[in-house]
Amino acid sequence: MPWTDQTGCLGVGDADVSFVLEPADYAGLEKVTVALLPRVVCLPSAHDLART
Repeated sequence: MPWTDQTGCLGVGDADVSFVLEPADYAGLEKVTVALLPRVVCLPSAHDLART
């Protein structure tokens, strides 16, 4: 599924379950959290934000 439409497959019947990463549109769906995944950012060491 495209990153921008992780739940669209459920509405059209192409899938029964979708493991979804936030953000997602849950309208008309039941949602159950099964895991919390940490988010990280990788930057070149010379990047301004790498110094924080």
